[in-house]
Order: sequence, then structure tokens, then C-alpha cells
Amino acid sequence: DEFTMDADGTRSAPGFSAVSVLMPPGRYTVRLTVDGATQSQPLEVRRDPNIPATEADIVASVNAQLQMQAQMASLGDWVNQMEAVRSQVQQLTADLAAGKPNADLKPAVDSVGHKFTDLESSIVDLRQTGQGQDGVRWPVQLAGQLNYLIGNISNSADAPPNQPQQSVYQILSDEARGAKVALDRLISQDLAALNARLRARGLKPIETSLQNVVP
Repeated sequence: DEFTMDADGTRSAPGFSAVSVLMPPGRYTVRLTVDGATQSQPLEVRRDPNIPATEADIVASVNAQLQMQAQMASLGDWVNQMEAVRSQVQQLTADLAAGKPNADLKPAVDSVGHKFTDLESSIVDLRQTGQGQDGVRWPVQLAGQLNYLIGNISNSADAPPNQPQQSVYQILSDEARGAKVALDRLISQDLAALNARLRARGLKPIETSLQNVVP
């Protein structure tokens, strides 16, 4: 009950947000398209003369942030996949309640749901609601740690990541790769086996995207 869903049935993940990166000094073109009409305007980004960082430093900082931005986007995609699976598992569990047809499949459905929940919880703590003291009650997971690191680098006066920051990113990147391996294994093995059983009973398989679920 403490979670408030948005109108489209989704919810935000506290501490997990999109990452914006400021571009380095240079000449750019800004394009705006409205009602099929496109307008463009040249734009020059200049280095702040009060900042001691060189342009090479700024480029190194931007490249690091772009790499982390891509990693954060991937984490978001994986969380969305796991949320889609868990949503369908929740509905299927209700449909397979005791006394209903195919109720014997419920333990297998629950098992797969728990595995996806455990993996997702390593990326974003599912207990956080974004209210009150959530942020200090529960440990910050992978997405929140990466989000903090990006913010730390972007606030470093355009200096490139220092050695500790690079080391932390390497640790987080390794954890992200491990999560992806685990997710791929869950989908290709556990979920595939469950879907085979569901199809054999004439039930809809569980998709990894809600966009593929036909109401």
C-alpha cells in the first residue's frame, strides 16, 4: 500500500534516475522539430576560464560519464524486464490459487518470481518507496551507487575521474556484468522451462516486456 503507482501502471525507482551529461567545449548544431518542421541553430560551448581543467581533462570526464550513462541505461532496461516478469508472475499466482485449474504450477511460478525479485533487489532496493527515511533505512544497491558516482564525477569541476573513482567504477561495472549474466541465465533457463510448462497447459507464457503482453 505504501507504493503509489503512476497512471500508466509504472512506478519510479528511488535513487535511480536518467543521467544527463554536459557536452565538452566545441561547436554544435541544435535541431528542433515541431509538427514536421525542423529548425536548426549553431551553438558554441565554451570552456569556463575560471576552471583550471584543460579541454583534455573535460573530454576525459565527459567520456567517463557517457560510459556510465550507458551502463545506467542498461541497468534500467534490465530492471524493466524484471518488473515485467514479476508483474505477470503476480497475476498468474493469483490465477493459480488453491482450488483453481493448474494450481499445481503455482510453486514453480513462485520460484521463478522469487529469483527475479532477488536479482532485481541487487540493482535497486525494492523496499524503498521514495518517502520518509527510506534512503537511510536500506542499503544503496548497484544503481544507486553508480548514480552517486556519476554525480560525484560531474561535480568535480570538469576534472577527469581520479584513481579511486576509476577503481569504484570497475567494481560496479563488474557487478553489472554479473547481473546481466544472471538475468540472461534466468530468462534462458528458469523462465524458458516455466514457459514450456505453461504452454503445455494452454496458458500464456510470461514475456520479458509488458509491450508483448496482449490484454
